[in-house]
Amino acid sequence: MDRYREALKSTLARLKASGQVDDLAEWCRRAGFKSSTVHEFLAGRTRSLTLEKIDALAVAAGIPVSVMLGETPAMLTEDDMRLVAALRHMDASKKQELAAWLVAAQTAQQDARKQ
Repeated sequence: MDRYREALKSTLARLKASGQVDDLAEWCRRAGFKSSTVHEFLAGRTRSLTLEKIDALAVAAGIPVSVMLGETPAMLTEDDMRLVAALRHMDASKKQELAAWLVAAQTAQQDARKQ
């Protein structure tokens, strides 16, 4: 369990560094429960978390459980995580503009490769 405890601490640090959450309480609130259970686990005072809480934390973080628990390497860098956080705060019209720009950039890149 120490490995999972450290993985959760690392995930929390990445979420905080990217601006997705301010602290453990906010992450747990988004997951739908109080932070005391996770706090006790991270402090080593309890041995485990329920699968429901683990899943809810992963959903709230927007990452697979396997990444959150360190079983699979995180594919996102801290810069990527900051971009994800910014996207979450963007309104729908700005997201559509960005999506159109990305499609145009990908098309231009593909065309450049063909030449």
